[in-house]
Amino acid sequence: MPVRYIVRRSLHSLLLLLGVSLVVFLLLHVVPGDPATVLLGEQATPERVAEIRRALGLDRPLAEQYWRFVSRAVRGDFGQSIRAMRPVLPYVLERLPATVELSVGALLVSAGLGIPLGVLAAVRRRSVWDRLSLNLALLAQSAPNFWVGLLLIALFSVKLGLLPVSGRGGFAHLVLPSLTLAIFFVGLVVRLTRSGMLEVLSQDYVRTAWAKGMPERRVVFRHALKNALIPIVTVLGLQVGTLLGGAVVTETVFAWPGMGLLAVQAISQRDYPVVQAIVLLLGAAFVAINWLVDVSYTLLDPRIQHA
Repeated sequence: MPVRYIVRRSLHSLLLLLGVSLVVFLLLHVVPGDPATVLLGEQATPERVAEIRRALGLDRPLAEQYWRFVSRAVRGDFGQSIRAMRPVLPYVLERLPATVELSVGALLVSAGLGIPLGVLAAVRRRSVWDRLSLNLALLAQSAPNFWVGLLLIALFSVKLGLLPVSGRGGFAHLVLPSLTLAIFFVGLVVRLTRSGMLEVLSQDYVRTAWAKGMPERRVVFRHALKNALIPIVTVLGLQVGTLLGGAVVTETVFAWPGMGLLAVQAISQRDYPVVQAIVLLLGAAFVAINWLVDVSYTLLDPRIQHA
């Protein structure tokens, strides 16, 4: 992989993170509500509110506040939580393992269900399995996450009593949240795998493998699926970043103590430093994952060159 490409991608990533930090900073200051008023309550005197604003640095110009935030964030200092009154970075990182656990679980469900169903739909094209897979994929992509989560809670937790309603604990606590988060992406992976497999199965080298009498399993998984994996890996790679950010709704529904739930609480409390830290960390994770996806291209297909 050329050094010039690595340098260019690194610069693009830094600019992207800088843009993310600017957008979230401006949005938080445009949204109605004053952190000092939220912290003290509506009965607080104007003098007391002004004192807290000065202590938090909210009385300074926006440009100065943004520069202060960025210059500290580069050193890993995101300030102090307005609500919890503790350093932001360790406060946020405490929630990271829960979010990663939920995202990895959802990713495994997406790949574990989506790829086999997509392969089956492509190999058995126009059969009942193909129609069933496509209909399930369409249904999965049409159902809102929060609605799916509530239905799963009502069925498996309330009616059958098989799984916990909320919270984080053992494997049983992970099943419903990860399935809820993965439902949409299962449908996406099914459709992408099917279309990629259909394209590869029509290639000359695959028809030659069939003509030579190779076993179906070997042709499908060794020759066809391997070459159809590039767009699938792209989507799965992007999906990890999307899962990290999309866990907000799922974590709220299941009271899962991750970064998504913390972000919702911080937004309602106008805890600017916490929200900014979460968004930047998720943005950095998304950029890093895209980097790894690009690198994986050359491993899957050496013919790919980065210009």
